[in-house]
Amino acid sequence: MLGADVRPKHPRDRRPRCTFAPVAAEETAERNGRAVAKLQALVRIPTVSNRDPALVDTDAFDRLLVELEHQFPLLHERLELTRIPSTPCSSGGPAPAVSDR
Repeated sequence: MLGADVRPKHPRDRRPRCTFAPVAAEETAERNGRAVAKLQALVRIPTVSNRDPALVDTDAFDRLLVELEHQFPLLHERLELTRIPSTPCSSGGPAPAVSDR
């Protein structure tokens, strides 16, 4: 058709289309297996909270942090870990003041 309007009908249609290269089934299975193994390693650590701080295994939470660093080293290399200490807020008490630095 000579002189036909070939402009996109909607502004969103001007966006570049995303295309993905096909991934072999073996590669997908390998990636899934690695993800499952990482999750399994984290779930095996018995991190259980309790309103009574004396009943909390804080060593388990420390082991979880070590395992997270082991499983996701790039994340720990590029981000800063901020540990939030146990507070009365975590056991149902009033929230502490934010900061008096």
